[in-house]
Amino acid sequence: MTRGGDIFRWTKTGGTGARRAGSAGAGLTLVEVVLGVSITVIIGGAVAAMMFAVSEGTSVETEARSLAVSHVTAAGRIGAAVRTSRNVLAAGEDYLVLWQEEVRPDAVANLSELQRIERDPATKELWSYQAPLGLPGASDTAYDLQTTDFNAVTSSLKGTESFPGRLWATHVSALTISLIPAEPQQAAFVGFRIALTAQGPDATAVGGAALRNK
Repeated sequence: MTRGGDIFRWTKTGGTGARRAGSAGAGLTLVEVVLGVSITVIIGGAVAAMMFAVSEGTSVETEARSLAVSHVTAAGRIGAAVRTSRNVLAAGEDYLVLWQEEVRPDAVANLSELQRIERDPATKELWSYQAPLGLPGASDTAYDLQTTDFNAVTSSLKGTESFPGRLWATHVSALTISLIPAEPQQAAFVGFRIALTAQGPDATAVGGAALRNK
């Protein structure tokens, strides 16, 4: 009887202990799952943030390199155009009109000899306008140097078949031209300032060139 009672007590105790162990095991597993999910979320967020930061840094660096290349290219083109010019015919905020080397030796500025460099404020693009090679003589208008408003003439012709444009640079936020002396057709030196702006840092170039053919 005592032995049976011992067995009964052991069985009762053992059963109760088994149920407690099972309950404790189930609770621990749930805690582990919750902790695991929480840690995964935290780590995932940190990795995503790090990848975003790296991506943003790479994007800004790429944008800066692109601006630098555009800067050098635009400044080089303006400088080369000035150096090969015979004279400055007009200049102002956002534009410069040059008389290039004479194609027709007639001592007047023909359309085939003109070049207009202009920044479009609406699109922030830098353009160069020139007559195409082989412009027919009938279309190659001659302009008197003393009476012609070369800014008005080239502005009205830009983008036409006889005076098409070529895109030189984008994201150009400012183009400033200065002449020495200040009077067009008297100037021997052209200074310029180009500012480029994109999503990254701004870039500004200041340069100048002398007219070698003057």
